[in-house]
Amino acid sequence: MSSEEKLAICIIGYPNSGKSKTWYSLFGQTVKRGKYERELQIFEDEENSIASYVDVFLINGSPQESGCPIDDMIPLPLPKIILCSLQYAEGPEYVEDLFGSIRWFEDNGYKIFAIWLNPGWADPYTYFDEIGLINRIHKQEGNLLTRRDANKESDIRAQEIREFLFGWAEKRKLTY
Repeated sequence: MSSEEKLAICIIGYPNSGKSKTWYSLFGQTVKRGKYERELQIFEDEENSIASYVDVFLINGSPQESGCPIDDMIPLPLPKIILCSLQYAEGPEYVEDLFGSIRWFEDNGYKIFAIWLNPGWADPYTYFDEIGLINRIHKQEGNLLTRRDANKESDIRAQEIREFLFGWAEKRKLTY
């Protein structure tokens, strides 16, 4: 496995669906989009005083919501791991923005692990994929998509991300 491999973990959902809450649970505090990579603890064994960390770049507040193109949000050199909120919304301009962000990750060598919040925190029911998100994510070999109910505890999603990230980063010797 190449140490040049890159990973984008994307939380996808409607506005106010629980995307930011997922990042808050993952970091254990309120976090904003940064300008630089930051340290994220992904494993802890308190009994043996062992912890593992990895450097990540966070985009909390989707490019679609901020009106800022994704390539203007990410520093050079490109981070190995990006955590990114992406807006799910119907309408041609919104779909193009979302799919454009996905395409940017793929064009820049990122594999995508996407968590689709459906239903979102404010949604009364699970909704049908009207825009073709499932097919778009799976178009690129190696991308993964999972659907999670945002009405469940965000700590569960955060732990799922930690476990996935630990396995991915450990294999590539990115943990410290």
